[in-house]
Amino acid sequence: MTKLIFYTKPDCPLCEKAFVVVKKTKKRTDFQLEIRDITQDKVLFEKYCFDIPIIELNGVIRFRGRVTEEELGAALLNNLRRPDL
Repeated sequence: MTKLIFYTKPDCPLCEKAFVVVKKTKKRTDFQLEIRDITQDKVLFEKYCFDIPIIELNGVIRFRGRVTEEELGAALLNNLRRPDL
C-alpha cells in the first residue's frame, strides 16, 4: 500500500489547502496517511520550514507547497502502477 506522509505545521494556510486536497483524494484512493508536524522535530523544522506543505509518497518527496487533486491523484495512480518505488 502506498504511504503518504504530509509534512505540515500549525497556522499554515498552504498546508490547510493542501490537506483538503489530501482528504478529498483519500476518499477516492486507498493509501496510508501519516501527518508530521515539523514544529515537533527540530531536524524536520530546519529541513522543511520554508517548503511546507510537503507530500511524500513511499519515501519520495513529490510535492512542495501547492498540489491539486489531479496532480495528487495522478501521482498516486503512478505509484500504484510502480509499487517497487
